[in-house]
Amino acid sequence: MAAALPALWGSATFPRVLAVVLDAPDREFTFSELLERAGASRESVHRALLRGVDAGIIRRRAVGNQFVYSANSASAVYPELKALVAKTHGANALIAETLKAVGPPAIEVAFVYGSTASGSEHADSDIDVLVIGDITRVQLARKVRAAQEPLRRRINALAYGREEVLQRLTAHDAFFAEVWAQPKVMLIGEESDLPRPKTRTPRHR
Repeated sequence: MAAALPALWGSATFPRVLAVVLDAPDREFTFSELLERAGASRESVHRALLRGVDAGIIRRRAVGNQFVYSANSASAVYPELKALVAKTHGANALIAETLKAVGPPAIEVAFVYGSTASGSEHADSDIDVLVIGDITRVQLARKVRAAQEPLRRRINALAYGREEVLQRLTAHDAFFAEVWAQPKVMLIGEESDLPRPKTRTPRHR
């Protein structure tokens, strides 16, 4: 899907610029900040911003002698666009790529939860990630550290073995009950791959 976006929008830079502003919808960026984060030429970033402004998905306003840019959350296509860009070029894509490089059995299933998954995050919100597999929290922290720098956001990554997750769910652990009831963005695997609490079959007398 990532390869289809440049063909769809006519530019590889456009989705990169969108990823920056959509990952922090309540923040305004200067041109210099977007240039650094998008990792593209001045001309291509400028064209991408103009395309976004013309399409009504990026806001632009003058501050002193420069413009600042932000996501237009009032756009009719904002929710779908945010989900698409996050999956292919945004924070979720970068974290997923990092975790997939590890692979099973160290990482069997991984997902984002909390404000990032529900779409209520702010520019300084942590990205909450839960991983199921044999990897330890220390090992996981080392892996996700590389993704924090380009994102400029803290990744709060937790690691649990499948059996421990199952035990906690069966015991109605408050944390796991809350997370399992929340929206999730799957990074590795599907929701159907998640452990489910065991239910007791009633005995017939």
